[in-house]
Order: sequence, then structure tokens, then C-alpha cells
Amino acid sequence: MDFGALIVASARSQLGVPFSLGGGGIKGPSVGVNAANTTSVVGFDSTGLAQYAVFQATGWAIGRTADAQWADAQCQHVPVEQAKAGDLLFRFDAGVVGKLSEVGVISDFPHRRMITVTAETKKVLEVAISAEGVASEVARCSP
Repeated sequence: MDFGALIVASARSQLGVPFSLGGGGIKGPSVGVNAANTTSVVGFDSTGLAQYAVFQATGWAIGRTADAQWADAQCQHVPVEQAKAGDLLFRFDAGVVGKLSEVGVISDFPHRRMITVTAETKKVLEVAISAEGVASEVARCSP
């Protein structure tokens, strides 16, 4: 079974769902707040989307925050050059050295694409992977 493809399919099934800070988890979109922290919104943030996709594909409940997902013992760290579809790609916060701030599900590594949601994208999208702030390893959270 190709768990990477299943993780991608689970993330892709949520394309268009709104950004919601603190939203989402293993069961799908949930209530969080908008980027301005002024209105309740049902949706995902990037870590909630990653947690959902991994759980739906594998049954593994990984951590909820970027730091917890990075450190999750169920996930194997692999050099980013060896990344493949379904791996989790992490970005560092530009304002805080060493602080993970965003995660995306790699959907097509040869073409440098990932599925994520941020305050900037406003909804779950498949986007180009930018090299800026990317961790040197990805997390492979599949059997």
C-alpha cells in the first residue's frame, strides 16, 4: 500500500477549505479563528491539515503543533533531498530562530509542490515549494 499517496489524497480532499488558526485535526475541519483573530471559522491551519491527512491515511494520530509533529516518534526524519509524496515539509518562522511555524504535505516532490494552508493562502491549496526557511529534513509519517 502506498501510504504517501493516501496521505496526499487525504490532504487534497480538503482543497478549498478555509484557513482557521487552531482549526482542524484527525476528524477534519473544526472551529478556530481567522488570521486577524477576530472571527470564528471552521477550517484548518497547516498542522491540523497535516494531522488530518496522516491520520486518515495511516490511522496514526501525530502531534497537533509543528514542533510536536517534528518530534513525533512515529515519524522518521529523512533528508529533504530524499523527500517523496506524503512526507511532511516544515518551515521555520522567519522572526524566531529555530521555531517551526508551518507544515505542508508534499504532493509532488520532483515538481516541488505541496498542499498546505496559511493565513496568506486563506484556504487549503496546492502550491509551489519555496526553498526559503525550509527545514533540512522532512518527516515521513507512514508505515
